[in-house]
Amino acid sequence: MLKNKTYQFSARFFTIFLIVTFLLNEFLKNAMLKNVVTVLTLVMFLIGYLIMNRMNKIVCGILFAVGAFLLFRYQASWPEWQAAILKGLSTMVLLAFAAILSMPFFYKPYQAELKNLCARYVRSPGIFLLVTLFISFLLGFYMSVAAIPLIYSLLCDAAREYKCHKAFVMAVCASNSLAMMCAPSVSAGVVPAATGISYSQMFTYGGIGAIILLFVSGVVFNGYAKKEGAVKKEAVNVEVDKKTLVMMIALFAILIGLILCIDNFTNISLLAGISLLALPFAFVFALLQGKIDVFKERMKGYWDKTMLTNPNVLAITGICCFAGEGLRRAESIRTVLGFFSANQSLYLLFPLIIIAVGVLISIIGVHPHAVGALFASILTADLLRTNPLGLSMIILVAWSVGLAATPFGATANMASAACGLEVTEFTAKANWKWSAAMIVAGALLCDFFTLFF
Repeated sequence: MLKNKTYQFSARFFTIFLIVTFLLNEFLKNAMLKNVVTVLTLVMFLIGYLIMNRMNKIVCGILFAVGAFLLFRYQASWPEWQAAILKGLSTMVLLAFAAILSMPFFYKPYQAELKNLCARYVRSPGIFLLVTLFISFLLGFYMSVAAIPLIYSLLCDAAREYKCHKAFVMAVCASNSLAMMCAPSVSAGVVPAATGISYSQMFTYGGIGAIILLFVSGVVFNGYAKKEGAVKKEAVNVEVDKKTLVMMIALFAILIGLILCIDNFTNISLLAGISLLALPFAFVFALLQGKIDVFKERMKGYWDKTMLTNPNVLAITGICCFAGEGLRRAESIRTVLGFFSANQSLYLLFPLIIIAVGVLISIIGVHPHAVGALFASILTADLLRTNPLGLSMIILVAWSVGLAATPFGATANMASAACGLEVTEFTAKANWKWSAAMIVAGALLCDFFTLFF
């Protein structure tokens, strides 16, 4: 069906119509328009579902049916149904716009200069991956999944030079997801409200925990890189154009500043605000740098080759979020909690069990945001014999690791769209060693917060 030009053309226009209607309602906040957006989103689910591969059809079909059944079973009101259907829409819109947001980073030879910088100062692929982890983490803190195509476009050439491209993609996904532990994102609204900690505590201790997990990740991904055939490089005395690098840093600073302004001075949701910013940001900087021809060329590629012609990626994200809203209401899940109340002496193993379960159900198709929200709604510090900070870290580790491990979330699909790899090539089974390392390291970290705070 994807080869049918008429279908592709129709899918593009429908996707754009949905996006424009959604963004328009971000300003108008109109009930009737919200109903229209809800119907359009359901149609997008159907369009995407029809062109999914067999496995995704099975998983998404089951998830949608379970989510709908639970919403019906627990007599959800129409506003609650709407909230569930629209839960992942802002992420879906950002997925469609992220390629535009990264365009200004192709107007100058930034990639070439970063390659020169690595050639001159970085010899080991392990060090390169560690640098990637921290840069991607910092960008992910401010930009969420929108940072993935940016960091990929800037460092992918260097990754290929070191022959560790797949490990590099895994590192980008992992660090972007770990930023959830302290970033002002959806977790910053859910976790402090549920556990009673402040955002400043989440920022401080979540940031410390994330940095520790980034170093552990560096060790694991270095092993992946060696298996991939990565090579060391001799230092090359090559000239680095510092002005180009300064311009790139300034571009990042301007972009982050604009995002912070949207977040702090408007009532628009952060992800919708970043989406609104994408096209003006790309066009204005093309105009300022005299690169309108490059802008036009990349816009043509965006129109022909991006997810606008493949809405199944958007549908997967939306359906998983919808299912999560239903699962969050399932009171039967609470019976599982009896295990914890009956085995209080094993409390130091509780973080390991909860994180492992959270990552596993994320991998099989339940959206990590839904997992995080579910854990926040049913777990308590007293039940787990921990303190509010320990409980927060348990939820955040399970949430963030699940984001990088699942092939169904926005993180993996954004990376797949940027790098051209199938999501199964760098998630779930492919990165199980990293997931296992994060589960163990994260559980030990949570035990530390339990015992000493």
